[in-house]
Amino acid sequence: MQYRTVLYAASSKEGSLNNYVLGKTFESTLDTRVNDVTIDVQGKTIHPDIKPTRNGTQVSYPAEDWAPGWVIINLGKEKNYIAVNPDIMESNFATLKNTEVVKKVNDLLYNHSIVDVGQSGMAGVDKAIGTAGYGKEVWYWFLWLALLTLILESIISRSYKI
Repeated sequence: MQYRTVLYAASSKEGSLNNYVLGKTFESTLDTRVNDVTIDVQGKTIHPDIKPTRNGTQVSYPAEDWAPGWVIINLGKEKNYIAVNPDIMESNFATLKNTEVVKKVNDLLYNHSIVDVGQSGMAGVDKAIGTAGYGKEVWYWFLWLALLTLILESIISRSYKI
């Protein structure tokens, strides 16, 4: 989901990022006329078929051995980045069981502290909140002291200017 969101946000022509879906021949029309184009795919350099057109240069390659990821089209000094994705129909849209969801969420999130107030009522809730916030006041005063020291140091160093 995050990958597709970033891909959608960055897939504009102005950002020089384009999208290619696996399973068909790769074809791209470049705005410039070039004689030498290479494509970097997972560490391999490929020399695609080049055909000049009135709009620029058309680049084509069968792309049967490509996998999802990034492809870089080198045009000498200029580089175009292309996102290579599987077809949306190849995605797995099966429903997850509750245990699988909990496992995935636990892998992504880390709980700093879990406070169980149980049946102790409002007094227990107040005590739990106070315990969870313990130490924050010390950091608050430490930050004020650091800011005051920074201002004092600036004033003192200004008076010693040559």
